[in-house]
Amino acid sequence: STGALGLWEVKTGKCIQQTVQIDKHLYPALLSPDARWAVFRGNGYESAYFDLRNKKRIDYVKDFFTKNDAEKKQEFLYPIIFSSDSKTVLASKMKGATASGAALCDAATLKVIKEIPDVGRVKQAAFTSDGQRLLILDHLTINGYPLRLRCWDVKSSKELWGQRYTHADEPPELK
Repeated sequence: STGALGLWEVKTGKCIQQTVQIDKHLYPALLSPDARWAVFRGNGYESAYFDLRNKKRIDYVKDFFTKNDAEKKQEFLYPIIFSSDSKTVLASKMKGATASGAALCDAATLKVIKEIPDVGRVKQAAFTSDGQRLLILDHLTINGYPLRLRCWDVKSSKELWGQRYTHADEPPELK
């Protein structure tokens, strides 16, 4: 069954736009700063990406087969955070339930602009207000620790600095 997404004016508490139909088992997870793009999550890594202005869902899941064609897996992008200008979205690259890197994507198409190498499962991420730097806190192992906090230059995709964290020294929250 489905429901409708509504955009609400916070000051007045009024619904200003009813936009797209969504499956009821999905919940809102991420909204771009300009309120054009929305990401909904479901069970596991299920997600849906919507263009709210044009009232359409953007499909970005690709099926692929392993070398022996015995096991079908999905390759997809898992949007995490939008830049302050809403033009770029950081996404985890996933193969099945396994993180396989990160990418800066065009928010309108979810096409990869730049790949960010050697990124594990992203725990948190944040763009600077000018959109020139990106902080990524990722897991180095499947167990969660150690964690790694790194700062990237968005334009060049070069790592500027990094810091590792263990159970003993908890990393800061990214906001």
